[in-house]
Amino acid sequence: MKNIALTLLIFLPACTQSSKEDLQFQSRDTHQLARKIGEHVADKIDRIESLALTFEKPMKSVLLDSVISLRKDFDHWESTVPYAADSVLQRIPGLTPEADLIIQSNLRDRVIQLNIRAQKILDKLRDEDKYEPSRRKTTAPGHIA
Repeated sequence: MKNIALTLLIFLPACTQSSKEDLQFQSRDTHQLARKIGEHVADKIDRIESLALTFEKPMKSVLLDSVISLRKDFDHWESTVPYAADSVLQRIPGLTPEADLIIQSNLRDRVIQLNIRAQKILDKLRDEDKYEPSRRKTTAPGHIA
């Protein structure tokens, strides 16, 4: 029994350190994934805005309102990301690796939701264009809209 207690005393701190490093690695990985998804969301918002300009009113107004809403939510998300960056543990005393991972996971989940919203709009635009191309602006050859 004494040997088991001694063995636990030796290996427990090593396991705790390994677990802490594992959580920090997961946290950094989750943070980097969220940033990458954020880049895709920004591209999709720009694409939606470009496509919106090719439609006639009222579709154009609806799409531009969607862009404004998405961009506002994305800007808010983006403004929170630096506060939960890779070195968050040095900046917030007492923040555990578990709490950091929760923060990173929350940021990732929020940007995934933004990505889904943007993709749904793009899918709807693709369907609109396929089934109702007349909603697009049309110009005579040689004229610029």
